Order: sequence, then structure tokens, then C-alpha cells
Amino acid sequence: FVRNGGSDIFSELNSSNNYFSENTWYHLAFVRDGNTVRLYGNGVQLDSASYSGTWPDYTGSFIIGARPGQGSNGVTEGYFEEVRVTKGHCRYPSGTTFSVPTAKFPGASGSGSSSESSGDSDWDKVTMLLPSDTTNGSTTFANSKNSSYTFTAGGFSSFSTGTAPSHSTAQEKWGDSSIRFYQNSTLVVGNHGADDFNFGNGDFTIELW
Repeated sequence: FVRNGGSDIFSELNSSNNYFSENTWYHLAFVRDGNTVRLYGNGVQLDSASYSGTWPDYTGSFIIGARPGQGSNGVTEGYFEEVRVTKGHCRYPSGTTFSVPTAKFPGASGSGSSSESSGDSDWDKVTMLLPSDTTNGSTTFANSKNSSYTFTAGGFSSFSTGTAPSHSTAQEKWGDSSIRFYQNSTLVVGNHGADDFNFGNGDFTIELW
């Protein structure tokens, strides 16, 4: 689901509506495109809604893997790869079907300053790129764009006792591993720029595998 402050914008995508199949990787993207928000799965628009307001400021509570306050109804259990946030730009506009990436995102392996990131013309607008290409069981996470970021397991009472996310070599989309989220596990993003997740009235793109 996609949640904006206190309101759900789109319905949940889960096995009950037959979108997801087990043991299958999906590219998911949520964008703001002017006064429209769009949700894509594997390059195809799944839903859209009109939205002309100011997006809530997530700077203090940007969470990966769960929706606080919903208990077991608000968790995600599975594997994530390459969570990327682009502020100020809609990478997938107009509801047009697009080809999903066929390799890891530019910059996903380096510090963000290497020539690898030159493959992304919007690299300057990326605030976070969270890859996984490491050893099994590692609980160290790093933002390829900004190494000062921190990622803390838990952080909200609903999820504070859950199993911490970790890198796992059991499944991978690119490289050697992916991030395994267990029921009641989250990553809370910290030590980021003051406005990195304050999207205001501008376009943005949040995407991941």
C-alpha cells in the first residue's frame, strides 16, 4: 500500500488480490507526476489518483518495510533490493509503460562519487540508494549516495521486538544478496539531510525491487 500521512492512497498489493506470486521479483515504483500520483508494477501502471496537495514531510520518520501502528497488518515480509528515492523528478510519467531496469541502478555499488553514477542523468536528485551486495547475515546497511545515513532496525513500539532485517544470499536480484525483511522488522532511516524526504509539492520517485 501507499500511505500519505493518515490516508491510504492505493489499496494493498498482496496475495489476496493475486498481484504477487511467490519466488518472483517485481520492480515497484510510486511517483508523483504533477497533480497525479501513480503506482507501477514491472513497468505497468497499476493505479493512479489525483493529488494536488503538499506531501507530508517524512524527514523525521522515513521507514522501510512497515507501516507503524498497524501491527501484523502493516508489515512486509520478503526480500528487497535497491530502494531508490529521487526527489524533484518523476522518472516514470504519464502512466506510460516502461522497460524495467536490466541491471543494478547506476551508483549502487560505489560511494556515489564514482564514474558508475554517471549512467544516471538524475543522480543529482537521488537522496537515497540502498543496495544489497554483501555477505549473508550482515546487518550493515549503507546509502550509496550519502554515506552519513544510518539505518536502524525497529524504532517504533509496534515493531521493536521483531527480527532485524539482514542481507541474505538466499535470494538476489543483482549481485550476491538482497535485504531480508521478516514479519515485524523495519529499517528506520536516520542522519539524513533536513529536506531529503520533504517532497512538498514537487515530483518524486520511490522505487525498489
